[in-house]
Amino acid sequence: GGLIKTFEGHQAEVNKLIFRPDSQRLVSTSDDQTLKLWQVKETQHQVLAGHGDAIRQLTFNAHGQLFSGAVDRWLNIWQQQGDSFASLPIQQITPGDPRPTALTTYDSETALSFEFGRVKIWKSAGSSLAGQSSTGQPPADYQLQQTLEAGTKINQLLYSPDGNYLIATTRDDSLKYWQREPSGQFPTVPTGASEAIENPDAIAISPDGQTIAVATGNHTLTMLNNRGDVIKSVAGHKADILSIAISPVGQ
Repeated sequence: GGLIKTFEGHQAEVNKLIFRPDSQRLVSTSDDQTLKLWQVKETQHQVLAGHGDAIRQLTFNAHGQLFSGAVDRWLNIWQQQGDSFASLPIQQITPGDPRPTALTTYDSETALSFEFGRVKIWKSAGSSLAGQSSTGQPPADYQLQQTLEAGTKINQLLYSPDGNYLIATTRDDSLKYWQREPSGQFPTVPTGASEAIENPDAIAISPDGQTIAVATGNHTLTMLNNRGDVIKSVAGHKADILSIAISPVGQ
């Protein structure tokens, strides 16, 4: 619990911080319109500039590409080059919404963004199921594949690790669920919503995609199977549960 190191360099509030998959570097976003790549064991850092407003969202895909979303309504994709990243994004795409309020990735070729009640699924053109392009290069040229409607503001959205469903908590205090169809597409509107869960505040999915954990407004943690059936509920907190996570081993 002791302080190991302090990194300084941003000129405004830091909004998000994540480890690179190798755990040797951190990436941070800020209201100063930059991303910074920090070496955990050093004081050096790389600055990535490509947005015109505060950067609020940040995630990696399975191939190590970095996705950033900002108030300027743009999603930037940064290509890894050895221990650093290319100084300019390999692609800039606009979701067309006021701004992407959240950003996540599923595999090496699929990214999700959402704003209010709309989910957008972006797919890398020409990529194989393994996430490589036909030339063997990292995926690029992400294009809008689908737009899904939730009917109300989305608070949190997760893509199941097996890629078979999307699940979201929404402003109308319900869980929304989209099941992937045999065609590989998702239905435009949710295929289901769990009536057994009231006031869901946070959700997490197990690594195998079989179990969903839901924190509710009555200070309870409920476990569901991937069909939305309740497995069990546990209580113990005396106030709202703000965030939950399931260990990588799923236990």
